[in-house]
Amino acid sequence: MIEYARDRGIRVVPEFDMPGHSTAWFVGHPELASGSGPYQVEREWGVFDPAMDPTDEKTYKFLNEFIGEMARLFPDQFFHIGGDEVNGKEWDANPKIQAFKKSHKIRDNAGLQAYFSGRVQDLVTKHKKTPVGWDEVLVPGVPKTLVIHSWRGVEALTRRRRMDIGAFFRMVLP
Repeated sequence: MIEYARDRGIRVVPEFDMPGHSTAWFVGHPELASGSGPYQVEREWGVFDPAMDPTDEKTYKFLNEFIGEMARLFPDQFFHIGGDEVNGKEWDANPKIQAFKKSHKIRDNAGLQAYFSGRVQDLVTKHKKTPVGWDEVLVPGVPKTLVIHSWRGVEALTRRRRMDIGAFFRMVLP
């Protein structure tokens, strides 16, 4: 399929959403989850409670291997990591994650997601791909190489991170 598309000038950019929208991952890899499960593939759309455990090094080891394998399969320069619509309920209910937040001086779940996204962006870059993420991954200090895929528009981006429009464009444009 990828080769067929490439031969016709069509880019296939993979998106593997994480740390949320990842319930299906936990069916085969429950060790990546923040909660105790059991998990099943979601049959509806929406925002769900399950999310990857951003505090466990096993998560990043798995993702490094997975991203490496997918980077070899998909020739496109861009690699979408998702990053949207994490409600944080499993994170809030997990004492180990709460202790991690406290010991790392992470104020809230947005900060925890920024920590996770930064680690995943580094993995994508390590595998010589340009990371792409939904607008929730736009936080102050994000690398200029990260491509923001906005689904809510500029107003939501600037309101979400309390930055003026000039700072937003300085951040995402070279």
